[in-house]
Amino acid sequence: MSEHTRDNPNGVIFPPLLLLIGFVLAILLEWLLPIVFLAPAFQSKFQTGFSAILALVGVSIAILGVTELRKHDTHVEPHKPALFLVNSGIYKLTRNPIYLGMVIFFLSTSIFWNLEWGVIITIPVFLTLHYGVIKREEAYLANKFGAAYMLFRKETRRWL
Repeated sequence: MSEHTRDNPNGVIFPPLLLLIGFVLAILLEWLLPIVFLAPAFQSKFQTGFSAILALVGVSIAILGVTELRKHDTHVEPHKPALFLVNSGIYKLTRNPIYLGMVIFFLSTSIFWNLEWGVIITIPVFLTLHYGVIKREEAYLANKFGAAYMLFRKETRRWL
């Protein structure tokens, strides 16, 4: 095994793939076992507007996270080695802006498209990211960056 393949957090799933699987599962469940607790798509101006704004917030948070990582010339992809500990920009507010943005986007898109199952599946998506990706990344970063990462953890919240 090469050094490159060992120098990563070894998350259980590639996060964008998790979102795709979540959306496919939500659509399938909507078709097989429909439930109703949201207004039909585009029939509630509040629901449509709220979910659109929420989606923009989620995408913006994620983009700020990606931009900050790239500014410091470290990898964005979770399967590649971390080259630098980024604790500036959006990372002063949350240690996981990309994942936070992804969860917000998943939830808001589910609300926007009236995917009740998507709203429900947001919970396992969140838990999979938290335990299967983030906790592994935290252990990896603590091992790689030591005291600097521990200070970052102490000063910056995981989610918000």
